[in-house]
Amino acid sequence: MNLLILTGMGVAGYLLFWLIQSVMLAALGERQAWPMRYESGSQVMRWTMKIAIQVIWIAMLVLFPLTQGQTVIEYYGDRFTPRRVDALLSGLGLVVLLYLPLMLVRVATGWVILRPIHGWHKSILKSLRSLLTPLPLALMEEAVFRGLLVEQCLVAWGDNTLAIVVTVALTSTAFSSVHFIRRLGADIPWCWPAMGLLLFGALLAVAYIVSGRSMWLPVGLHAGGILVTQSVRPFVEYKGSGWLIGYRSFPMCGLTGIIAMIIVCVCVVLFFSGD
Repeated sequence: MNLLILTGMGVAGYLLFWLIQSVMLAALGERQAWPMRYESGSQVMRWTMKIAIQVIWIAMLVLFPLTQGQTVIEYYGDRFTPRRVDALLSGLGLVVLLYLPLMLVRVATGWVILRPIHGWHKSILKSLRSLLTPLPLALMEEAVFRGLLVEQCLVAWGDNTLAIVVTVALTSTAFSSVHFIRRLGADIPWCWPAMGLLLFGALLAVAYIVSGRSMWLPVGLHAGGILVTQSVRPFVEYKGSGWLIGYRSFPMCGLTGIIAMIIVCVCVVLFFSGD
């Protein structure tokens, strides 16, 4: 029943977002489109839809606990236990420390070239601004995908091996899929980003489960992934094949990124199980 309620909320949120988008496009006199597929260059449109996404996600985070007879603090309290907050820094540090040698290899082989894409001044500003978003974005996405979706799958199906495998597979597929509501660049095929995001979603689900269904470790890993992606993006130009090294916006994709995520997953299982 809980999964049906959560699914219904997700569908309702998606339709509400589409309605807001349609109303805005009509008000601007622009062509209608599928959700997140509009071509409007209006800043009003851009910021309205950004705010709409955050409001809808926050509404889901608040309303679902109420359907269970709990407050937000009661529902998420155990998942954000203060004594486990050190896992946040551990997860973030693990991703950053593994990403640095991976990037050095990519640069040394010529697969990636370091240069300011937008000129030094603008690239530095973009990089500094990107430092503000990893933690809030990771908290929001982890609360939805791990705190709600993974948790409710485990509640519904149990925590035996088969249930955990099915939960990880289904929730990581959902996590990967939502990233493709927005159109990718014309030069980026969907297959490698989809696989990379699928494995990243699986890594975050595993981190949530093995750390005792605590949010701190997956939030740290997710924030680390966003940090290394956004902070260096203004300074990197990808020259290698996408299947090998991924793309500027999806550095976890491609063979080298997949190997890196497998290493992170092994470290998570070895060092954080039963934490």
